[in-house]
Amino acid sequence: GQPLTGLAEAIQQHWNDSQAAKALVISMHGPTGTGKNYVCQIMANHLYKEGTRSQFYHLYPATLHFHQSSQLLNYMNRLHSWIRGNVTRCPRSVFVFDEVDKMPFRLLDSLQPLLDYHETDQVFHALDFRSAIFIFLFNEGSSAIEKHMLEQKRLNRNRSDAYSSFSLKNQLIKYLHTQSSARDSAVFQQNLVSHYVPFLPLEREHVTGCIEDYMRASQPKYLAAQRRQLFIDRVLKQLRFKPENERFFSESGCKMVISKAQFVQSMLEDEADREKRGDVDMSRTKSKRKTI
Repeated sequence: GQPLTGLAEAIQQHWNDSQAAKALVISMHGPTGTGKNYVCQIMANHLYKEGTRSQFYHLYPATLHFHQSSQLLNYMNRLHSWIRGNVTRCPRSVFVFDEVDKMPFRLLDSLQPLLDYHETDQVFHALDFRSAIFIFLFNEGSSAIEKHMLEQKRLNRNRSDAYSSFSLKNQLIKYLHTQSSARDSAVFQQNLVSHYVPFLPLEREHVTGCIEDYMRASQPKYLAAQRRQLFIDRVLKQLRFKPENERFFSESGCKMVISKAQFVQSMLEDEADREKRGDVDMSRTKSKRKTI
């Protein structure tokens, strides 16, 4: 559901450039459930033989690792030590910071020396971070993205065209630099982000695709034509779409699909059981009548 352009090329180009001036910094923005983590997983699976299980791929959920603002200095020391140790083992390490909105922004700023521009012969604390990749996942910026896409939807513009237009990225960058809670962060103010990647709100067809993926993986019995549509319609009814009158975009992307699909599956199985019991009771009644 995301018409991403240029991301794979940017990563390949970065690792092919032996004279890179800085680490590759990718800032991903968009509503919940739109695939930011999923794209990172796909990327890891292409970059490393062991994918997300590789010792060179590192995921830091902010709510797990950095949730106490009183521990900021401790977080800074641990994070720098952790990153330095991993870059020592593999200069082409990937570091993904999830839910950056919930991270103390001074902690984000503390990464500036690792993300900044360096001359070819310069290093930071005897380490070269220029081959590393840092990815920041934000919900911040979602309102600007959704506003833009709603305008484009009402104009009947193609989703891919709306994504690839400079207008969307320009609106996102303007929002991040002027209105977001991270607007004063050195990462943004000193232009350390190499690529801003907007993630679009998912529409009904994209959520349907997520439901079908669940069916293929967990409930193939519902893939038969008649049962397939019944299952999909039931799950879609459990999800919320916005705006209220037009219902273009899923409020939770695909995030709630599995839990709602499991709920619908349970309902359908209960209905099937009741139907079976009803058939059995009816056959018993008919049998008694014949006996009489």
